[in-house]
Amino acid sequence: MGRNLKFEYDKLSDTLHIEKCDPYLGQDEDEISDLVLGRWNPSTGDLESLAISPFMLTLKESGSFTLPIAALFKAEVEADV
Repeated sequence: MGRNLKFEYDKLSDTLHIEKCDPYLGQDEDEISDLVLGRWNPSTGDLESLAISPFMLTLKESGSFTLPIAALFKAEVEADV
């Protein structure tokens, strides 16, 4: 998956998944907050995945959603050749 973020919504469980890479065996998992589950790389400690649940229910009730994480956004734009 490289360095892109993948967003996937599971309607059945009302969970929004945000991933830098696909889940893999050995990835550490822990609760970040009441609604957010995180997965980390066991070697580097990098956060690789978030699962937010219940996502739509929370969004409908409050109108917004704040993640308890710090983020650095960096766009990778291909140059015209």
